[in-house]
Amino acid sequence: ATNEIAPPVDIAEFDALFGSESEFDWRNTTLGSCVGAIRDQGKCGSCWAHATTEMMSDRICIKSNGNFRRTFSPQYMVSCANITWGASGCEGADTQKAIQWMAEYSMVAESCYPYTSGTTTEDGECSRYSCPSMMYWVEYHVNKTSVTLYNDYRNAEMALDIRENGPIYFSMIVYDDFMTYKSG
Repeated sequence: ATNEIAPPVDIAEFDALFGSESEFDWRNTTLGSCVGAIRDQGKCGSCWAHATTEMMSDRICIKSNGNFRRTFSPQYMVSCANITWGASGCEGADTQKAIQWMAEYSMVAESCYPYTSGTTTEDGECSRYSCPSMMYWVEYHVNKTSVTLYNDYRNAEMALDIRENGPIYFSMIVYDDFMTYKSG
C-alpha cells in the first residue's frame, strides 16, 4: 500500500549515507545543464507525462555525463498512451504505468512532437512513426528498470537515488486547501 503520510526523516540514516553534506541539487553541479527547465502543462492534466518525460530526459543526460541531451515529448504520451496503460490524456494517468508505456513504445524528442495540449486542452491525435512537426522520426528506447518505483518509500533511499541517478518524480494526494499554497 502506498503511504499517504510521509515517513519521518531519520537523521542517523541520512548522516550514515551523506555525512556532513546537508543539501544536494543537480542544478548546482557540473551536470546542472542536464536538468531541464520547469515547464507549464497549461490547461491539460498532463503532469504525469511532463513528470516522467522530464525526469527521464534529465537522468539520461546525467548518465551520459552530459553528452546526450534530449527533451522527450510529453505530448507523445498525452496523445498516444491510452486507457490500457492507465492514461486518459489531459484527464491524467498513472505515472508508474507511464514508465512502463515509455519502455514499451519508446520516446521521441520534443522537437519531433511539440506540446500543444496545454493551449488546446485536447489530447491530440496519436501519430506513431511520423512527427507532427514534419521532422524525422527517431525513437529513444527506455528501460523500465532505469527508474526505481517507491511505493512504501523511505526518505533516505529517495535522496540517495536522486544523488546517484538524477531527479525523480513523485505523485501526491492533493487536497482542496493545496490550491491556496503560495510558497515555502
